[in-house]
Amino acid sequence: MFVLGAGVDLAMGMPTMRSLVTDLAHFARSDGAQIHEALRRKLPYLRFSFDKFAGDQRDGVLRRLFEADATLAKTLQSIRSKLPDTPTMQALSVLIDRLGQLASHNLLQGEDLKTIQAASAEDLGDAEPMLDPGRINLSDAPNQTLRKGLQEALRNEASLTPDERGALDELIDVTSNIEQLLALYFVRFLSGSPADQRTYLYLVWMLWAFLRSRSARATGQAASLYPRLASLADAVITFNYTPFIRQVKPPVEQVTFFHGRLDQYLALDTRVSTDIPSHLLETEDQSRVASFLQARRLDVEQSLRLDVPALVPPTLFKPVMSREQLLLWADADRALQTATMVVVVGYSFGIADEHFNDLLRKCNPLSRIVVVNPDPGVPVDAACRLLQLDRDRLHPIQGALPMQGSGRLVCVQARAEDIDRALIQLVDAVATG
Repeated sequence: MFVLGAGVDLAMGMPTMRSLVTDLAHFARSDGAQIHEALRRKLPYLRFSFDKFAGDQRDGVLRRLFEADATLAKTLQSIRSKLPDTPTMQALSVLIDRLGQLASHNLLQGEDLKTIQAASAEDLGDAEPMLDPGRINLSDAPNQTLRKGLQEALRNEASLTPDERGALDELIDVTSNIEQLLALYFVRFLSGSPADQRTYLYLVWMLWAFLRSRSARATGQAASLYPRLASLADAVITFNYTPFIRQVKPPVEQVTFFHGRLDQYLALDTRVSTDIPSHLLETEDQSRVASFLQARRLDVEQSLRLDVPALVPPTLFKPVMSREQLLLWADADRALQTATMVVVVGYSFGIADEHFNDLLRKCNPLSRIVVVNPDPGVPVDAACRLLQLDRDRLHPIQGALPMQGSGRLVCVQARAEDIDRALIQLVDAVATG
C-alpha cells in the first residue's frame, strides 16, 4: 500500500501548503478574478479578503517580538545574514533590527518593575510589558515588507540551521497557513453565524477553483511517481485532492481519496455527492467555471441547502460528511489491516490527520512501514512517535539513497520521484533489527 501526501504533487507543479494563501490571493486578482467575482455575487456582504487575512496574521509576529521572545529577533537576524542581499532582504533586515530594539525596551523587569509594582500595589510577577503586545499594529509598508521578506527567506532556506528553519516555519505558518484558515472558518461555519458561513463557502470554493486550475495545467507527470504506481502498489490512500492518481494507466486496483477530491461536490442537506464533469475540470476557460459556481446553492439563509466541494476540512476532529465517507475510511482501515508494506510518501503525520495516524498505528502489526521524505527531521520524528520507537535507535542502512531503520520502520531520505521497484525490494529485504 502507498500513502500519498502533498509532497507527491510537487513534481506536478502543485503549490505547497505553505505558499497557498499567497497563491490564492494572487489567483483571486488574476486568473481567478471571474471566479472571485462570481462567488462575491453569490455571497453578499462577504467580509473576508486574502490580503486582509494576511495583514491580520502578520500582527502575530509582532506580538511574539513584543512579548519578550528574546531569541526571535536574534534568530531572524541570523537567518537574514545567510540569505541573498536583495532589496527585500535589506528592508527586512532594517525592519527586524528596529522592531528588536523597540521590543527590547518594552519589558519592565528588575528594579524598574519593583518601582512600578510599589506604586501599583499589584503583584506583577517577574516581568511586565509596557505596551500591550496584542494591541500593537504595524503600518502598511512594514506589514508588506515583513510578509514579502518571510516568503523570500522561505524560498532560500537551504543554508539555515534546524532551529532557524523551525523559527521560519513557525512565522510562515502564522502568515500563510491555509489549513488553519479553513479549520477556523469551518468551526465558525458550524456556529451558524451567516458572515462566517459565507467566508467558509468563499474559501473552500476558491481553494477548489484554484487547485482545479493548477491541476488542469499540471506538467511533469511523466517524471513523477504516479506513472509507476500501478506496478508498485495494490492499493493507494491519497490525501491529495488532485485527479492525477485517477489518470494512471493501467489504473491502481484500489484508490481511496481520504480527504476528498476535486471532481465531486456535496449537497449538505441531502448528503448526496455529485460528479463534476471532466470537461469542466480540465478547462482553462475560467468563465465556464464561474458559470458552474453561479448555479451552486450558496445562500446561507437557506439553512443546510448548500453545495460545498467534496473536501474534508483540516480540523483535528473530522466531520462525517456522508455515509460514503464513513465507508471509504472503513475500506482504508481494512486495506491497512492486510497490507504487508505501507509506503508513506510526502506525508508529515500532522496532528490534524490524527484520525488517519491512528489507523496506521493500529494497522497490520507485521507490516513494514516505509517513510519516504526529503526531510529527515520532522516526518521521521513523527513516525517514531507514532510507532513508539526511540529515534536514537535508528541506524544507517546501506543503499543508493540515505536510509535508516529500526524494527518495522525504514526511513528513506528521498523525493517521491526517486521511488522505483529496486528501492521497494531493498527496503523489503533489509533487516533493521
